[in-house]
Amino acid sequence: MNKLFNIYDWESKNGSILIHTPKNSHLLAHTETTENLSAQGEIEPLVGREWRSHASNNRYAGQHIEKFGDPSWVPGSQVAQLSAFVIQEFGIWRTHCIPV
Repeated sequence: MNKLFNIYDWESKNGSILIHTPKNSHLLAHTETTENLSAQGEIEPLVGREWRSHASNNRYAGQHIEKFGDPSWVPGSQVAQLSAFVIQEFGIWRTHCIPV
């Protein structure tokens, strides 16, 4: 495995990047909220404003609101246990099951 910031381990697996976080470490990216992830911190929706010039409605800058993902832990939230995450589209982390 490779080291990230000398704290986190990461590996490339099946075309994806997996990040392994130690117990009581901080999330480095927005991370999907799931029942099997115990963390402390703020949660926020991932939405943004886009320009859709080809649309008949909302075609001016910032008039189209797009949902990029489900509510997520914000970067800096602290995980309570050893965890693994896969990096998804837009850099959002999703919990990855660690085989026992």
